[in-house]
Parts: sequence; C-alpha cells; structure tokens
Amino acid sequence: MRKLVVLCLAVGLAGASNFYIFYKQVGASPNCPGLSIDAYNNAPSHRKWAMDSVGNFCEDNTIGDWLIRAVLDWAPQDTNAAAAFFGTNMPTDTVLDINFSIRAWIKNMGNAPLPRGTPVRLSISGPSSYTYDDTAATAAVVNHGATSMVSFTPAWHIPDVPGEYNIKVWTEAAGEMWPADDTITYDLKCVKWIQYHTEADLHWLTWASPERAVRFDPADFSLNYPVKVLRMRAEFYQQDTLPWPDSSFTFKIYGDDGDTLLYESETLEAIPGTPGPYVAADIPMALTIDSGSFYVAVRPVSSTGYPASCGDSSAGGHSFYGLPGYWYPWPDTLHQGELFISVVAEGGAGLAGSPLRNGRIENLCYVTPDRTAVGPGSPNLARIGRGAEPGGQPPCTAFDPSPGAFPLSAMLFPNVADTLRYDNGLPVRVWYEDVAGNGRGVKFISPADSVALAGALVHIYSDSPDPGDTWVALRVYADDGIDGAPGTELYAVDSFAVTRGAWNFIPLEPVGVQEESEPGLNNPSLRITNYPNPGADQVMLKWQVPSSMPVSVNLYDATGRLSRNLHTADDRATAGTLTMDTRSLAAGIYLVRLETAEGSATRKLVIDR
Repeated sequence: MRKLVVLCLAVGLAGASNFYIFYKQVGASPNCPGLSIDAYNNAPSHRKWAMDSVGNFCEDNTIGDWLIRAVLDWAPQDTNAAAAFFGTNMPTDTVLDINFSIRAWIKNMGNAPLPRGTPVRLSISGPSSYTYDDTAATAAVVNHGATSMVSFTPAWHIPDVPGEYNIKVWTEAAGEMWPADDTITYDLKCVKWIQYHTEADLHWLTWASPERAVRFDPADFSLNYPVKVLRMRAEFYQQDTLPWPDSSFTFKIYGDDGDTLLYESETLEAIPGTPGPYVAADIPMALTIDSGSFYVAVRPVSSTGYPASCGDSSAGGHSFYGLPGYWYPWPDTLHQGELFISVVAEGGAGLAGSPLRNGRIENLCYVTPDRTAVGPGSPNLARIGRGAEPGGQPPCTAFDPSPGAFPLSAMLFPNVADTLRYDNGLPVRVWYEDVAGNGRGVKFISPADSVALAGALVHIYSDSPDPGDTWVALRVYADDGIDGAPGTELYAVDSFAVTRGAWNFIPLEPVGVQEESEPGLNNPSLRITNYPNPGADQVMLKWQVPSSMPVSVNLYDATGRLSRNLHTADDRATAGTLTMDTRSLAAGIYLVRLETAEGSATRKLVIDR
C-alpha cells in the first residue's frame, strides 16, 4: 500500500476554499523589489489587502490592481461560469447624474463550452432603497479557460442622490454547478461638485494674469474637517474671432497660505467652445485638508494667458488672480464675479490616513487624466506614479501567462492548470511605495468547494530603486478571520529570489524554499522540506527563530486537538531539524505548529493513503 504525504495546499482547499495570497518584503530596503500594480480598478471590492510588519491586516485602497495570481489545479465541472473582473475602469468615486458604462469579463471555468447568449445579470443598490437591474448576454461561444466581455446597454444613469452604490455582476448559465462563487461586486461612491459660480450666469471671460484661482472654504459647504479633495474641473471660453495661441494649462492646489503647493496635475488641454465643456481631472490618492481653506488654480502654460476662463456676474469674493503668495481678488476695475472652477470634496472623520496632506510638499503627486472621458461630470480616473516626474513611470509590458504553461509536476497535478486573477492583464504602470517587512495581498474566491492551489504568480516592477534587493516572501491565509479577513496561515515561503520586469512562478512546495538559515529573520519559521513522495513514511521539518528562546513543535489534528509533541527545547539553539514518522497516522489533515512566546508558524499537512 502506497501512502502520499503532501502539503495541504498541493492537494486541496476543501471546505473554506477562499484564500489570500500575500507578497511580503523581507529585506531592509523599502520598495525593493516593488510588486507591480496596474493602472486600473477592475478587481472587485474587498479583494486587495495590506499586511504590516507585525502581521496585522486591513483592506487596501491603493489605486489599481496588485499583480498577484493563483495557479489552480482541479477537475472542472461541466458547467461553471464566473464573472471574473470588471471591463470598465472603475473609479473609487464618481459624480452624480451621469451615464456610467458597466462592462464585465466572464470566464468559463467549466469543461463544457458556454453557449452564445449566456445570461449575465447586473444589480445595483444604493441610498433610499434604490435598486437597478439589467441583463446582458455573451456574444459568442466561450470555451474552457477563455474569457468574454459583456456590456450592459444602455449605460446606467447615476441618480442625483449622493451616497454609496453597490454594483454586482454574476452569471446564470444553464445548469450552473457552482453559482455561489461567480459574483463580483464593487462599491462606488457618488459625490457632488461644490462651486461658488452660477453656471447659468456666464458673464465674462479673462486671459490675464499668470494664474487664476478660487479659494474654497469648507465651512461654506458645511464640510467638517478633515476634508478630502477628490476631483477638480474648470470651464473655458474661446471666441470665434479671437483664437487661442495656446490651450495648454495645469491645475494646482495651494494650502491656506496661498503659497504652499499641495498638488499639481500634468499639462491638460482646454476644449474650445463658447463656452467649451468642462475639463476635469481626478486626484487618485486624494488630498486631505486638516484645517483652513485651500486654493484651486489654473495656470496657462503660455505667457499669453490663454486659455480664457469663464466667470459669472455675482458679487464675487472667492476668485483671485496672480501668483502663489501674491493673490489679488476679483473684482478689479474691469471684471467681477466668480471663476468657473469646481471641486469634489468630502468632509468628516476617517480620512486622516490619506497619504497627501495639507502642507506636505514632499508628497507632491502628478496625475495623468484619461482624455477619453472629458465633459461635465465625467468619471475621469487618472493614472498615478508616486514620487515620479509628471506623467508617472513609463509603462512596461507584463507577459500574461497562459493556462498549462507552468512547471508543474505531472504526478501531483494531472489536470490542466489554470489561473485565478482579478487584474485585467493590461500593461504594468507603477510600483507601490512600501516599507521593508510590509506585504500586499489578494483575496481569491475559489471556483469550487475543493481546488488545489499549485502555486502563485507575482509580477515584479522592472525599475525598483537601489540598492535593488530581490529577496521576498510569500504567505497564504484562509479566510477564517473576522468577517472573512485573513485568518489561519496555510503556507509560507520564507524567502525566494524574484526577477524584475517579469511574472515569477512560486510553486507552493518545499522545492522553492532555501534550506539554510535565513539572515535577518524577524518571526519564527517552520518548513516541511521533503518533496511530496509516494511511499514516504517520514516528513522532515526545519525550524528557526530570530533569537534564543524556548520552542515547541506540535502536531494537531484537523479539529485542533493535540495529537503529539514533536519537539520541546529550552536551550539556546535558534534552529533545528526534526524527522516525523507518519506511519502511525491515520489519513487526514493535520497542522504542524512551531510555538514560541514571540509568535508561531503553522504548516498544514495531508496524509492520503
């Protein structure tokens, strides 16, 4: 009789099959190596997570999708369709009373082809018991492993009611075998513009002065501090008889002193017209104002002062011209009124953690708008490169692996391998500024109740800063924490080298683990070092702790009951090797746990006869 001893993740994730994969930095150099993130928010809400250096978890609201993918091996059912990710670049928030296009990518996770016309449902709920439902359909046959994008037509028209709207998309294929895990959801916040000007009272235009600005006082709009500024826009005017020498300009935001630069957009282009449509730009990371007022300015690139700004005929008092620190109020001897400059801002608690804050010029951020979405109220999501020159980092192409292209063992993974991902596969745009020891993770929803997690794919940004560390760690957690947060650690690769500018495949097996002592270890480490081997009667364990301390290694059964103590030591050893005889163990799932006063490490073990 042969007996197979393997890591649980190489066999299956039965039961609680949703799981998290975390990329974790282990070196002393911040940002090295940088985990890639694309420029679009296509992943469903509540999929991106952050982990600090001591293992605390929280949801991550960074713009874009982390390029972490799960490599699965499983026996697909005949019919198993799933909504994978959104085809629309979803903004974190948008404005009211606009048409909002919604698209979704549908993936066939089953063996049988999905027929043309497979229903895809949309359901939106919002404030005041608002609901909206629609149905789309696949336009062609979708074979196993393939994806197809569906568009909901007509576009959803956002109501004129601020608040959070929850968008859900799912498939309803005939004979669907696992309908519970195919829903993607997105939380979209809808907000209002605030402004002093009256749009129906266009009265004058100006092209004078180096810059024109509106000073916003949050109290005028009943906004409580801290105030988060999300978006800005301006409207311009071009007379047919007086063409502009130049239509280029930038947005700038200054602090309460009118001098401290908090934010600057990249160069934008005003749209001709009498007047032309609004030109809007987002602030992807948001700008938090803790106190006082703030200035939103338009600075023409040309010394002529064009493009011309619009104004109304009100008494004014909030609009200015001049330069930072030297602002002169309208009206002057020729003009009066307010400039047509607006912002989207939110007030209230819960914003203190925003990375851009009033007066912190070192966090100056540049934004690249989506020029295909220009017009009043356009959901104009931007791309961002933190700490970069205007326009952010240059994009690099990410190789998109194909199913079956991974170096998997034919013995352990007899079926066709597949990937589970929530990024949209578009080119990499930026890396995330991190600190050593922190991690970023993705929550994956299993396509069935039992799958094998064969490995992970992570894409590493090609231009990570000096000194250029390449060692990182990988962690896998069950979703048995509070409200489905990361809970039990299922697997850990303590250190592995990565290649920049490429997808890195990390098999979840001991082959990819360094077996010598790890320099700079911060937490207890436990490894199962022998490769899964039919007929094996022993399992070799390696443990290591950061410093001398009492340790114990215990074996628990699937219910959490202590099965046996494998090792206890009170000496000064910081590392050791154990051999565990498995011949007397019944088939089933076990936990091997290294326990110390400073923390623990757990590995899951399956014995299959």
